[in-house]
Amino acid sequence: MIRIVKPSGPAELLAAGAAATKQLCDDFDSDPLGYQTGRLAFPPFDSNIYAHESVKAALIADQRGKCAFCESRVTHVSYGDIEHFRPKRGVHQSKGQPLSKTGYYWLAYDWDNLFLACQLCNQRHKKNLFPLRVQRDRCRSHGDPISREKPVFIHPAAENPERFITFVGSSADPVRKSRRGRRTIDELGLNRPELVEARQFHLRQLADRRSTIDVLLSAMAQLPQDADIPVEIAKHRAALIGAQLPTADYSAMAKAFLS
Repeated sequence: MIRIVKPSGPAELLAAGAAATKQLCDDFDSDPLGYQTGRLAFPPFDSNIYAHESVKAALIADQRGKCAFCESRVTHVSYGDIEHFRPKRGVHQSKGQPLSKTGYYWLAYDWDNLFLACQLCNQRHKKNLFPLRVQRDRCRSHGDPISREKPVFIHPAAENPERFITFVGSSADPVRKSRRGRRTIDELGLNRPELVEARQFHLRQLADRRSTIDVLLSAMAQLPQDADIPVEIAKHRAALIGAQLPTADYSAMAKAFLS
């Protein structure tokens, strides 16, 4: 995971989303107990709003086409999912526990709650999972202050994931045994075998470039007149710098490896 900088949301989301959110809140207020017990249910949330082409385009640009969680290049292999950080329809505190009845319905169209995610992170791992450090602090409706919640999962825009997750080789690892880092890694499948394999491929490329620089530096010491060697060294160093930029695949791993 890397920090995601999100400018203001697209106009289509802000306008239509505000109206849709007001309707959801009005519906809830008409019979709170009915919605909380499951006797009443919200209609399907409008993907034409939260997954509008302008919303997806903005998220792709903000996230450089990468999954908000695993940093895989989503746009190379799929359309990508619009992920709700706080689930919109129902919530699991942990896997296997009952699903809450309402979820964060009032955040279904909230720009700060939307991210681009790969299908594996979204559909296989996160799903409706959203644990809190103190379960009783969970907001039950739009009238509750969201600020009282202390989420377990790291919010990639509101927090810097580097404070909680680093890498040992190609494996994600919690910083200083961070519990939030560990739960985020485990629950979102950030060390799933196919993902680790993909990161290993990039790691080998980085290691090869670093080794090549060492070899070229040794050769340059022996052949000070060779003008091509400094050019080659500069090329490989530039590639290593580029691998740590937010635009690069698995840049958090690259940064940890090369630091």
